[in-house]
Amino acid sequence: MNIHMKINFCFKVAYISLMILITGENSAQANNSINSFSPETSIPSSPETALLLRFGQTPVNYHNGTANISIPLYSVKSGNHQLPLTLSYHSSGIKVEDEATWVGLGWNFQPEATIFQEVRGMRDGPGGDTGISVYANDMVTFKQNHLPPISIDTYYSTYQIGKETGAGECMETPSGYSTQGYIIQQLEQGKWQPDIFHFNLGQYSGKFFLHPETTVPILLESDAEIKFSSNIAGLNSFSLTTPDGTVYTFGTNGVEEAHRNGMADVSGYTFKVTQIMYLDGKSFTFSYEDEQTLVFNYSESSFVNDAIYHQPTQSTVDWTVQNKKRLSQIRSAEEIVDLVFENREDLIPGSQQPAPKRLKGLLVSSPVTSAPIKGFDFSYSYFVAGPSGGTANLLYPIANNSTTLTKRLKLESIREVGYVNGQPDTSQPPYVFTYNTTALPSKHSFSKDLWGYFNGRDNSSPLPNLRPFGYEKQNVYLLGHVYNPTYFSYPYTGSNRYTDNLYVQAGILTGIKYPTGGSTEFTYESNVFENQFIFNAQQLIDGNNSRSALTDLNYPTEQYSAVFQLHEATTLKIALTYSAGVQGAAHNFALTQFWNGATIMLVTKVGSIETTIKEWRLKELQPSFQTFESTGLYMTNVEHTISSTNPATNYYLKVIRPLISPYNFPSPYSHNVKADLSYFSTYGMDQSKSIMGGVRIAEIKNFSSTNVLASRKKLKYFGGKLLNKFNPLQISFVNNKTGQGTTNGVGVEYIGFHKRIFISSSDLGMGGDAAVGYDRVEEEEIGEANATNGKTIYSFYNTESYITNSGLPFIRNVWNGKLASKKLKDKNDQDIQTTNYGYQDISTLPNYYSLIIKRLAVGALTPCRWNANYSNGTNIQIFYPTYGPVSGSMNEFVSCALNPSRIIQSSETTTQNFPGDVVTNSSAMQYNENGTLKSRTMTSSIGETLLEKYFYASDTPFLQPVEATMIASNAISLPLKKESYRGSDLIASERMEYVSDGSTNFLILPKRFYSAKGNANLELKMTFDKYSPRGNIRQFTPTGGVTTSFIWGYSDTKLLARVNNYEYDAISVSIRNNLNTYSSTNYSEVNLRNELTNLRASLPTAMVTTYIYTPGVGVKAITDPKGDFSTYIYDSFSRLKEVRDKDGKILSESEYNYRPN
Repeated sequence: MNIHMKINFCFKVAYISLMILITGENSAQANNSINSFSPETSIPSSPETALLLRFGQTPVNYHNGTANISIPLYSVKSGNHQLPLTLSYHSSGIKVEDEATWVGLGWNFQPEATIFQEVRGMRDGPGGDTGISVYANDMVTFKQNHLPPISIDTYYSTYQIGKETGAGECMETPSGYSTQGYIIQQLEQGKWQPDIFHFNLGQYSGKFFLHPETTVPILLESDAEIKFSSNIAGLNSFSLTTPDGTVYTFGTNGVEEAHRNGMADVSGYTFKVTQIMYLDGKSFTFSYEDEQTLVFNYSESSFVNDAIYHQPTQSTVDWTVQNKKRLSQIRSAEEIVDLVFENREDLIPGSQQPAPKRLKGLLVSSPVTSAPIKGFDFSYSYFVAGPSGGTANLLYPIANNSTTLTKRLKLESIREVGYVNGQPDTSQPPYVFTYNTTALPSKHSFSKDLWGYFNGRDNSSPLPNLRPFGYEKQNVYLLGHVYNPTYFSYPYTGSNRYTDNLYVQAGILTGIKYPTGGSTEFTYESNVFENQFIFNAQQLIDGNNSRSALTDLNYPTEQYSAVFQLHEATTLKIALTYSAGVQGAAHNFALTQFWNGATIMLVTKVGSIETTIKEWRLKELQPSFQTFESTGLYMTNVEHTISSTNPATNYYLKVIRPLISPYNFPSPYSHNVKADLSYFSTYGMDQSKSIMGGVRIAEIKNFSSTNVLASRKKLKYFGGKLLNKFNPLQISFVNNKTGQGTTNGVGVEYIGFHKRIFISSSDLGMGGDAAVGYDRVEEEEIGEANATNGKTIYSFYNTESYITNSGLPFIRNVWNGKLASKKLKDKNDQDIQTTNYGYQDISTLPNYYSLIIKRLAVGALTPCRWNANYSNGTNIQIFYPTYGPVSGSMNEFVSCALNPSRIIQSSETTTQNFPGDVVTNSSAMQYNENGTLKSRTMTSSIGETLLEKYFYASDTPFLQPVEATMIASNAISLPLKKESYRGSDLIASERMEYVSDGSTNFLILPKRFYSAKGNANLELKMTFDKYSPRGNIRQFTPTGGVTTSFIWGYSDTKLLARVNNYEYDAISVSIRNNLNTYSSTNYSEVNLRNELTNLRASLPTAMVTTYIYTPGVGVKAITDPKGDFSTYIYDSFSRLKEVRDKDGKILSESEYNYRPN
């Protein structure tokens, strides 16, 4: 039950029978895996059929509307383990600042496991906060003494630390700190904020953090129990072990680091795997090369309100040095994959390490022969930027690298390359990719929406225009006195940072043409959410209204603006200008006339009846005539809110200009009265939903090689939510103490208490994961004439993220995206099947709360009293509404919750609708604390139950020493025993006994398999007697049966001989050694064939089957016990072409026909 899948390419009809034959053989052999309860052993599979490149159904990540587009290129093999080499594309849209990866914009190719360290505060690890705090007990005491209990949604209290009160005034303490002051110092340095480590191990992913008080790694989110090596806290060379005992080692040569503003501070670390070691001894190793890039980020911020003066905006240019590790080779005992690189022009190179490269190709070769097996060639061009729409001034060294900002790497095609005798074969058609042709702007353009997507606007700043939202009138932002509140005003203009859906799809992938000739087309539409209304770019323009009225010598003395109507409560903003045209005492007579009579009015008119709503007389606005006389000019901005409106009412601005003339002079002065009105109206706007937040997949069409529509899926979305709400303004309450002293022996302080309102373009309050999630998604299968052939309806858990305080990280709801139900309907919209899914959080770990310090005392001095004991007075001024005294705290301590969770499916109920009948089946799962399945109960529609119980090493079911060894190796997901019940009756039991001794080369491997029916005692069915150093079975013996032995070659990776009725140790050591030598270190196929002949001759009574391989391709010849052999022939792309018998007759053949481009 996983709807988040990669593209499944379909075979042409002509080859279905071939695939059934080959996969049938593969499946039969795969079921012989000795790691299951099957008593059979593994034998070589049929030669790998080359990837039949085919178009297919593209599954969708329905919850967030993204198509999970993947191109599987190859799988590197190590025994039964495979490492997929897959190219994937993220279809949520391209952001203006996005840099292309080494395989192109929007594409990702990362076969290696990684751990990304999200730095919070001071970095955990060497050179930062190691997490090993000798002050752990002191921190516990500090919290107990000074901070009350906390929860996910509360602050720590504020507390005054670092000051002491003298007899008459507040005195600074020596060294600036009092008891436990070093805890304050650590908090100011950013300690006690655990970093978050995001790990992706392929099959397993999640997050963990290092507990600051114990240095123990804590799984924050994980779908499995992960074991950490003891040196994890050092973050140098360490390992993670998955529940099946697989060890991922992250060595020092796989560490990437990013330093912001040179080497001044660490902004991020990525650890890349250097080795994967499996429980059975198989492994992959990874090699890396160094490269260095520079990345520049421009941001602006503004203190909308504060205790001290700031410039209207402050700009910041951060430049980050990225010391990267580029994967250069993947190696197993069976295959080597070398990655080939070439130069690129879209990234700024560093000066201390090699320049960044793009992936030119992959080359797969055999470690035995060094011969190339196959390759993949990547072809590129560039997305070239269009008009920039306002750009940031990023300074040096951008000037010398301007082209890097206007180019983005564009993946054009991928071609598989075959090899014949070492020579490349490029005859196979490539994958070809097409993209939306709307040109993106420069990467440092301001022409982007709130999420960073292109919006086509010629902006001059990254700070958004927030005026239409009316934040200043919301209670939380009010200033002034509680009984006479005032509003803040923005000190900056702001840009149109809102979405224009004409541009948001710029540069996105729109189609894939496959080597088969088939193709897939993707259609997108903008996301829609209903839990917050945000204006789009055009609405911001449409909502702005303006009117003007002017009277001067060219107009009558009374003049009206154009009419306007109001449909909702509206705040009118009016710029008033009164200009007498003269100044100074010499013109006192004229100025007096103007000052007494100049008036601006807001009026309504019905017929000839005029009603004044509000008037602004110059003499009332500027009551000092002497001041006005000195300039002859008065200008101001006013606001007036009309709360009750009638759409039938006509509003006007009216301006009145008194007619003035100089004393004893007939011509009037050039004087004027002007009013410029503006207001924002949402009238006519649909505020029930917002259409923005990136794009979602709307339709997927698949075409055959003859361009005939093969299938069409259409997606419909319901219940969209903006998961991280738009919350751009950050608030804190600060104090500014400017002085102190004593009056009549009483301490006096001079303090202002202020509400700080701050905005930064780098954090608009929407950080986090996918922008939009959906409650329900319907997937329709569209047939001929646009008829619906049926639909699948998916319902999801979908809840907004939680935030404890502005400026802090969002707390993501880990249930989001879990599938709640899946319903199938036929073309008549009738229910066919409904499946409901249940989940449980099995984590028992307690929450941990990061502790963050905020400085509240921003003045030169600190208030004396930390408790709430300051009220408005002569020397104390509070500049925001409050009904009681306020605190003079120097610091505030804020908590940020880290909530460990592990959500696992606990139930599944399926209801099927048949004519005249409804059938319901269900299953319920229980888990151990470590996440392993404890039991599964299946209940049929007629009430019958089947119960399966599982026992693991952690359950110590047999009290054997190996159980402790398995626990230490984290091999905790391997079932040691399984019991099956029908109702309360035991019907079957199975046991797999593992050992770690000389017979397994001290690997943890199966030794004996037991089974029983009903209540009978377990009986030994199979003994696995011996293993090779790489964990391959060398000998097994069925109870009461004959022994079978296996000889492995090609560096212990391929089966050379299967010998029935003979023990392994009885086989000639010399022959075994020669077979290993001729198939690996001194490879010679001729000598190998001869030695296999000698093997047969030395075992006349045994049944011997032998195998010869083309290294890295597949089996070349199989000789059965009678001496008859089959030969396997491949084409240049390692695809099985023919199978011939000993006489050269064709037993089977395959053709691979691709439609030419």
